[in-house]
Amino acid sequence: MWAVDAALEAKIFDQIIVSTDCPFVTEIASPWVIPRPHHLAQDDTPMIEVIRDMALRVESDMIILLQPTSPFRTTQDILNVYDMMLESKGDAVVSVTDGPYDLVFQLGHANRMRPREDIVVANGAIYAITTRALLGGEDWYSGVSYAYRMPKDRSLDIDTQADFELAKAMLERQTA
Repeated sequence: MWAVDAALEAKIFDQIIVSTDCPFVTEIASPWVIPRPHHLAQDDTPMIEVIRDMALRVESDMIILLQPTSPFRTTQDILNVYDMMLESKGDAVVSVTDGPYDLVFQLGHANRMRPREDIVVANGAIYAITTRALLGGEDWYSGVSYAYRMPKDRSLDIDTQADFELAKAMLERQTA
């Protein structure tokens, strides 16, 4: 519901959709649920395929994906991505954060290695794409894509139990 609440607060969406095959999620988010087909509810299903399916089922000009595993994105982040999509006239906007300092290296003078400080990585919080690009075969990165930079403290993507424990601790600190 973090993602649904953030979408509602943004007040920019004509429709809010929760795509799921989970009975528990369906019960909690029932007003917004469109059942996800079984073949798109596998552990290895690319999210872009789920979004492409939604684009075929629901009329829209733009789709903004708010993954539930990124609870620290703010309503302002959503609004900023939306504005970036409108102003850039690009195909997609992906939220990113600074990559680890030692993620990649650049060869310098005499082949001396220096860490690159200008590397960003997708943080999983917000993905926006035009329906035209999506149905034309594009994905988040293959068309004219822009990056929306978010700070590390709002970029936690909960993929593991350790990530979940970190999110709980962060939430406790925020509410204290």
